[in-house]
Amino acid sequence: MLIPILVKASYDAALNGILLEYLFLTGKGNKDQLDQFRKDAAKHIDERFIKANIVDQSLRVEQLNQVLNQLHQQIQSQDEMMIQYKENEEKYKQFLLKAKQINESSKQHNEQLLVWINNLIQFMKTNYSRFKTNEALIEEFTLQNPLPKGVKL
Repeated sequence: MLIPILVKASYDAALNGILLEYLFLTGKGNKDQLDQFRKDAAKHIDERFIKANIVDQSLRVEQLNQVLNQLHQQIQSQDEMMIQYKENEEKYKQFLLKAKQINESSKQHNEQLLVWINNLIQFMKTNYSRFKTNEALIEEFTLQNPLPKGVKL
């Protein structure tokens, strides 16, 4: 912001100096000469800035500002990615917890089913008879020991 103001002020000062010099020497002026004076003032300012390395420094400042803006955008993008990562991490933790609960429930169900089947086998062995069919024995066992949840015969 300071550079454009500095350029304008320098330009105006150079133009004024050239105009005063002309008016002092000739005592009169015209529009064509005024345009030429403006071009001369701009050229004079450019030469002074190049000599003082101000042009290079202002370009460097502009480039640094662009780099700084890019870095700010990258930081903002990384912040957004971090927020999304944390949200996904929380969802993943909830998913793992639910999967663990389902796994535990499945293990318990399998253990109950295994105990029920082993008891059925033991019942069949101890109550085997030529007079009762296997279906009748199973029906008798299920009356005393209901089927585990989710099992159908």
